[in-house]
Amino acid sequence: MENEFLPQYICIRNQKRFENLKIKTIMNQKNNWVQNPTKTQFIISLMVYLNSVVIMFAAMTDFFTTLIDLKVNMVLLFLNIAVTFTMIKVVRNYFKNLKKQ
Repeated sequence: MENEFLPQYICIRNQKRFENLKIKTIMNQKNNWVQNPTKTQFIISLMVYLNSVVIMFAAMTDFFTTLIDLKVNMVLLFLNIAVTFTMIKVVRNYFKNLKKQ
């Protein structure tokens, strides 16, 4: 009776090994939208970035009526700076990959 389950066990074990190998292969590929953006990903991320920066600055300045109060909006300011650095990285990588092609 133990021999009846042995082929199924081997098949399941090999299937899990194959899935693990497939996952490792996918993880090793550089298809990250920050490191290797396509034209569509670049345009979408640029539009989302520009919209979010305008909305955040509008919220920080009460729809452009007052100056930015750094004591109140420190977190949003740091968030804008971090997003800007990330977007600079995306733009740089897009044009770097464009030159390679």
